[in-house]
Amino acid sequence: MNETNYRNQKIIDSAISSLKTLIDPDLLQAIEERLRITNRFWPSELFFRITNSFGNNFSESSLRIASAIEIFHLYTLIHDDIVDTHKTRWNKPSLYSEFGTETALFCGDILLSLGHLILSRLPTELSLKFMRSYAELSTHVAQGQMLDWKISKQSFVTEHDYFRIAELKAAAGILAANLAIDFLGLNKVASEKIKCFASYCGVSSQIANDIAELSGLRGFQEPYLQKRGMSEFRLGRKTIFHIYLTKHDKKKGRIISEKLHNPNEPINFLHKQEMLDYAISTYRKELSLAQAEISSFNCSNDLKPLLEYLSKLSKLG
Repeated sequence: MNETNYRNQKIIDSAISSLKTLIDPDLLQAIEERLRITNRFWPSELFFRITNSFGNNFSESSLRIASAIEIFHLYTLIHDDIVDTHKTRWNKPSLYSEFGTETALFCGDILLSLGHLILSRLPTELSLKFMRSYAELSTHVAQGQMLDWKISKQSFVTEHDYFRIAELKAAAGILAANLAIDFLGLNKVASEKIKCFASYCGVSSQIANDIAELSGLRGFQEPYLQKRGMSEFRLGRKTIFHIYLTKHDKKKGRIISEKLHNPNEPINFLHKQEMLDYAISTYRKELSLAQAEISSFNCSNDLKPLLEYLSKLSKLG
């Protein structure tokens, strides 16, 4: 087992140990299965890369922090699936579709509170900073989900609103950066660079998710947007493709958005290479901005692999 897999296993073990007395065995098993999907560990990966770059090695305290980060991340995804009525997540039934909306909602609330509890048990001088960051980012993700839902009811979305939603919903990565900053006691300049880096990484991940879902296959190997990838469109959630439509022809963008929300409407009119080019270009721009934040920074060598990691996740890099 390599170092990353070993670390991820320790994070899972720590999280499950904390959950054992709080939820029933069937639900605990479902949570553990979802935690074991390793391609979603980028927030804790970010935390460890930042701390390692400043010479802080793996420890019991850093393990607890990483566990809280991944518990928070899972909470955001569970609630996101409820709001967007996603039936699947990572090619498995979403928690709400398997156990019902109420159970998933309560489970998400337990996870949110548990992350807070884990951080509160760390040394006092750190726990107050950690809990403040945790509370702040909990608010951010709720704002992002609420704004996302509100804008889904509109005919079009502005570029500003889209990126604002993406940044707010990237709260798990930004939480990882904030907790690393608090853990290390970084100065203001270093802190701002790390926060910006995490924000750009989070936004790029959201864009990659949009592209992957809407194209139906990662890597755009299919010429048309596949029906199985259209749920977000059909629900009215605004994506990077809507940005392209509204930027280039607002009236046409409105018409197409209305068609998209009609499940009986043919979807092959969306076969436009320029839309894909725009989406991929925007994605790569966000990763470039992330790279720029740390290019002259003393931790750049440790954070560059994270950019490569994010690129591999979406197969767009």
